[in-house]
Amino acid sequence: MRLHSGKEQAIAGTRLTVRPFVLCHAGAPLTAFLLQTQGRYALYVGDTGPDEVEHCDNLYQVWHAIAPLVRRGTLRGLFLEISYPDRRDITQLYGHLTPLWLMKELRRLAALVNPQQPTDALSGLTVIVSHIKPTLQRTQSERAQIRQQVEALNDLGIRFLFPEQGDRIEF
Repeated sequence: MRLHSGKEQAIAGTRLTVRPFVLCHAGAPLTAFLLQTQGRYALYVGDTGPDEVEHCDNLYQVWHAIAPLVRRGTLRGLFLEISYPDRRDITQLYGHLTPLWLMKELRRLAALVNPQQPTDALSGLTVIVSHIKPTLQRTQSERAQIRQQVEALNDLGIRFLFPEQGDRIEF
């Protein structure tokens, strides 16, 4: 997978299939999309809160569906949101994730992929972080804080990318 800026390229004759999944977002249903082309998959997760906070099991259902793809090595990457740094109180998540909540959810996925060795289950998997909310406070940028927190919590060997608007991501 490469991350870069540049012109768009289309692959002629490529068929894309999309499988939707319902997510929980502060009491409102939203959608994740599992994209498939040429036997390779990517998962795009829009706004969602952690199952524990949202009182649902929708992310768990997504993890259950993609675990076999991770095992086979056909899931090329996940687009996941981290809207706020970890200092955010759970009553103010409003259907979003923080680094701590994201890693808790990814550990649930890892346990489904390889129950015997979950710490190795997602090693090398690419996660593209999206939907970082800006702040008006004069502190370290939210992006920088989130990146530091994710790196400190990443005991699963996941490859996190933090693209800028306009960057192109190739699988």
